[in-house]
Amino acid sequence: MIRLPLYELERLEKYISLDNEVQSNLLEQLEKLIHIPDEKFIKDLAEELKLNENQILEIVQFILNLFINFHESDLEKTDYILEIKDSIIFENFENLIPKKDDWSKLEKSLSLILEKDSTIGIWAKSFRIWSEHDKIFQKSRILTDIRPIFFKKVSDPPKFAIIAHNMKITYHKNGKLKTEFILIDSKDLNKFHKTIERALEKEKSLKDFCEKNNIKIIVDE
Repeated sequence: MIRLPLYELERLEKYISLDNEVQSNLLEQLEKLIHIPDEKFIKDLAEELKLNENQILEIVQFILNLFINFHESDLEKTDYILEIKDSIIFENFENLIPKKDDWSKLEKSLSLILEKDSTIGIWAKSFRIWSEHDKIFQKSRILTDIRPIFFKKVSDPPKFAIIAHNMKITYHKNGKLKTEFILIDSKDLNKFHKTIERALEKEKSLKDFCEKNNIKIIVDE
């Protein structure tokens, strides 16, 4: 049994409130994705559809979760839609309960989304796989400075110094941004460089394999 939380029903309401043409255009743009939707994509899509960025973000998140739950439910499409209807009734979400018990508009809208399982459903599942990791890298920065080594008598001018690199790593954990600082030296930088080069070589090898076997790579830009 599937029970959509209230916030997901609110997101569904935002989607259903769009007219058919806007819904169709939204799904068409999502089908063109070759990477997980980012801030730029949301902003550009909002401008194209003349909608609020937050509204677009909420709708995209709903569609993403809709597919993730669909894949995990093992239900057929019609049964899955029935479960969503039951959630609406269970929560007594009046804004989605149709007059005269005519659920055709809701059923059609959800069905049109789920028909995109081979396109939108793929990046939705890739996002799920990506987000299953405990920590997800967001950005990094290296702060470099020189640290003089003072004598016991600190008034004497220092004659020695070290160059210190402080690596700042920002990552996502449990939906929140976290930051770690790691002190490294020039030898560590060379190790990182070699490690990254090796990883890029392995990635190229895997991409070549996928190309030869007609496997499309979803790019995380």
